[in-house]
Amino acid sequence: MYLCSKNNTDFIKKRAITTKLGYKYVKAVFQFGFTLPLNTKTIDFDYKPFLFSIGIQGFIGKKFFGKKNVL
Repeated sequence: MYLCSKNNTDFIKKRAITTKLGYKYVKAVFQFGFTLPLNTKTIDFDYKPFLFSIGIQGFIGKKFFGKKNVL
C-alpha cells in the first residue's frame, strides 16, 4: 500500500490478525493489527500504528437463496 503526499510517495506495510467466534449463522469478528512506515525519514502524514475492530457477521444465504453454500 502507498500513500501520496505533496512532494513524494510513501510506502507503508499493514499486518492484521482476524478471529471469528460464534455459531453457524452469527459470528463475532475481532481484528488487531499494526502499520509500519517503510521510509520514516520522509514521512509527512499522520498514521495510526495500531488498529483494533469488533463486528458481527451473519449468514442469510440459506434463508434467502435456498442453498447451503453461497460463495
